[in-house]
Amino acid sequence: DTEIWVTNKSGAMVKIATIDPGTGYSFKTSDYSVYGDKRNTPIYVNTSKPTILFQTTGIGAELGGSVLPLLSCSGSTEATYKRIKNSRDGDLTYNLMVRTKFANDFVICEGAVQLTQADFTPIRGTEDWSYIQLSGARATACDPFTIRNTKGPFHIAALDYDGASFTQGFFTDYLPAVEIHLKKNEILQDTVVNICAGEDVVLVAEGLDVTDYLWTYKGNIVCTSDTLKLLNVTNSMSGKYTATATSIYGCDVITKEFELVVNDIRPTISYSD
Repeated sequence: DTEIWVTNKSGAMVKIATIDPGTGYSFKTSDYSVYGDKRNTPIYVNTSKPTILFQTTGIGAELGGSVLPLLSCSGSTEATYKRIKNSRDGDLTYNLMVRTKFANDFVICEGAVQLTQADFTPIRGTEDWSYIQLSGARATACDPFTIRNTKGPFHIAALDYDGASFTQGFFTDYLPAVEIHLKKNEILQDTVVNICAGEDVVLVAEGLDVTDYLWTYKGNIVCTSDTLKLLNVTNSMSGKYTATATSIYGCDVITKEFELVVNDIRPTISYSD
């Protein structure tokens, strides 16, 4: 059985249904949202098992719908939207969601639209997500509408109406593959790093869209940044080192193991007549 929980008009999480596999459940957003009150408008839905949530809405007599995105493990760092033909300025709105810590890092219409964290409202029921609705001059500042975030992922939906047709939907539920690579003294390495005893080495773990690096050696934490510096290495430092990082998308923990091989210094041979 799958439990469905939503935030009610006061922002508290309440269970509204329990459904069996292969069945569905529908509800009106007006039953749980306070329209006109910016603080309560968003509804956060949480389910006990994986579930698809489809929303329908509309303007006038025109209806639109889309599958709503998962907040964790998803999002995009940039997106573009081209308005429908004859789109009316007053009927174009974007719903933008982002983790609160990334709210200051948007570049919209190449800087024509400025947003700060103070412009966003926390989404009740979530730990760290906030939202804003962009309309009017903010929504029509450029076409195509371009948006990117320099620090983290976001979700954005367009609600677009031309008097005869309506478009609604999120278009930012795409994730890149996340990996960690290793550099030794700025040179890309495989999983085995060779070095001579007595030397210094700088190991840098690099990854796209990752943060919160952690290095461990023999079960002990030896570094909490992306850069591990080992000075005057000895044979006792040989062994397997593990670099761990967290995806900025909120769920993936990436781990890669590297082996450090410390070679003895070759003896110096001198020649004389």
